[in-house]
Amino acid sequence: MTPSYARRLRAASLIPGLMILAACATPEGPPASLAAAQGAIDAASSEGASDLSAPELARSQGKLERARQIAPTDRLRAHRLAEEAAADADLARARAAQQRSKRAVDEVNQSLQTLREELQLRTAQPASPAASR
Repeated sequence: MTPSYARRLRAASLIPGLMILAACATPEGPPASLAAAQGAIDAASSEGASDLSAPELARSQGKLERARQIAPTDRLRAHRLAEEAAADADLARARAAQQRSKRAVDEVNQSLQTLREELQLRTAQPASPAASR
């Protein structure tokens, strides 16, 4: 047996093993990813995404529904759609948090503006005689 023939034989024997590994490497299937996507959607909804980030949440719910529909026939595509749905739900959740933070900052800025205006009014008024004693 020549060395090149032995190498080819080893390489040829690796191909079936690699094919088996590739088959095992496919996603665990839609049920787990569908459940994870539903959990992400539920978490986003409970944190106000349905009010503050409705388009992203709706897109996530649509992808999850499509994933459920095709899961029996195309597990890999359903898995990918479920992952996209989870990512969209996470985006909706983050956007909702961003909106809440922005509102809080706006409120603080408004309070600061009010305080500045009050301070300007007080410094612009002459001191009363009773206050100078």
